[in-house]
Amino acid sequence: MHIIKNEDEFKLQIVDNHQLVVFIFHNWSGPSRTAKKVIEEWEKESERQIYLLDASSIYLEKEDYLFQWLYEQEKGDWSKEGIMTINRYSPRSRVHAYGETIWIRNQKVIGFEGVFGSFDSNELEARTKALFKETTNT
Repeated sequence: MHIIKNEDEFKLQIVDNHQLVVFIFHNWSGPSRTAKKVIEEWEKESERQIYLLDASSIYLEKEDYLFQWLYEQEKGDWSKEGIMTINRYSPRSRVHAYGETIWIRNQKVIGFEGVFGSFDSNELEARTKALFKETTNT
C-alpha cells in the first residue's frame, strides 16, 4: 500500500489519479487493523494500488483535512445515491475507525464503506469494478 502522509499528498493523489481507492487506518483500533488485513489481501489478489491514509492521530493534530474534505463531499444521502451500501453511520460522522474505504473518481467520492465485518476481498473487488464501471473479459 502506498501511504499518504499529509494533506498535500492527499490532495496531490486525488488530482493525479482519475480513480483512487483510499483506506483510512487507525492503528489503535482493532477493527481497523483487522480491516487492513482484508485490504492487503485484496490489494495482493487484485494487483490494485490501494492508498493508506493513517488517521491514527488525526483527532489529536491539526490534520482534520480528511474529515473536512468528506464533509464537503457529502451533499446528499449517500445510501440513496449508492455511495454507501451499508448505512449504519450517522450522515455527517462517517469515520468511526472501523477500516473505512473511499472510492474516488474525478476528485469526487463515488463509494464509501466500513470494511470491518462487511466485506471480503472478492466483495471489495466486485464493488470496485462496479463503482469504476470496469468490465471483465470472459
